Amino acid sequence: RPSTIRSAASFSIRARTAGTRMLSCTGCRFRIEGPPIDVVVTCHNYERFLDECLESIHGAASVIVVDDSSDNGAEVERIATAHGAKYLLVDLHSPHLARGASFALCKSPLVCFLDADNTHQPGYLNEAAKLFDANPRLAIVYADLAYFGDENRTLLTPPVFDMTKLERTNFIDTGSVWRREAILQVNGFGSESTGWEDWHMARSIMRSGAWEAARNPLALNYRKH
Repeated sequence: RPSTIRSAASFSIRARTAGTRMLSCTGCRFRIEGPPIDVVVTCHNYERFLDECLESIHGAASVIVVDDSSDNGAEVERIATAHGAKYLLVDLHSPHLARGASFALCKSPLVCFLDADNTHQPGYLNEAAKLFDANPRLAIVYADLAYFGDENRTLLTPPVFDMTKLERTNFIDTGSVWRREAILQVNGFGSESTGWEDWHMARSIMRSGAWEAARNPLALNYRKH
């Protein structure tokens, strides 16, 4: 792969949907108690995990699988379509830029970015939606990370948001649930890919002082492999 990372606007994007099958989207068959949430699933050569990932998503308004040039893109598309998800093919060589390309297609007030090798616990989106519904100033609902696969332990995050801790270390995973408006305010996907984009975006949002963050009572399942 080329070593130079360019912005998402530099690449052509091909998108397909499952048409009417979106109505039976695996992640859309459950209702949540709060604002609607779009889920973006980023995938590069993780088709072996994708079915499990999509099956775990409960309560999404829509699900977009963004395939960043997987070697077996046809299989990624097949799995996405089987779950009724939208399929977006990009050639960006960057999870951050791939998320940005799919974020442009999100219409719901909340969005969750989920890597294809990770999964949601049942109720993960619903618990986040309830927190957002109760607090209009909430920008991010982050979560503990429940490692599974080659490692089994839980990485704990602050039970009460602490800006000082966030400045020192990134405890807000991209698999958190984000308020779309807050991301747009800081142009969260307007930068080049550096490897720390999620941390930069979280700090930019929270430094403004206009927003709050809270911890999800449910952890995000984070695969170690």
